[in-house]
Amino acid sequence: MHKIVQRSHLCYTPTAAVTTLGYKWNVSSGGMYKMFAASIASSTVLIETHFRPKKNQTILMTTPIGMDESDADDSADVRPIKMTLPGMVVEGLSTLKGKVNVFY
Repeated sequence: MHKIVQRSHLCYTPTAAVTTLGYKWNVSSGGMYKMFAASIASSTVLIETHFRPKKNQTILMTTPIGMDESDADDSADVRPIKMTLPGMVVEGLSTLKGKVNVFY
């Protein structure tokens, strides 16, 4: 079984930035995950997670989008940040007083 779920345009007002959340997974006939991936894209950050079931680890990658014009540090802000987390980590979105927050 292979599924893809995507929800986009999470915003409270027409002037708010667009945030997109997507999930993709594949489950064996026994109900075990063969793969699970998620992504969140906003105007300021892109976050991807990839679950590796054989290692029971999730790879989390974040990349800031855009860069301050005054930053001359060899594009340090656009380099991906990669973390390895134990187990299956699923990212998601929540809102508080009109602000979109990412959790994992």
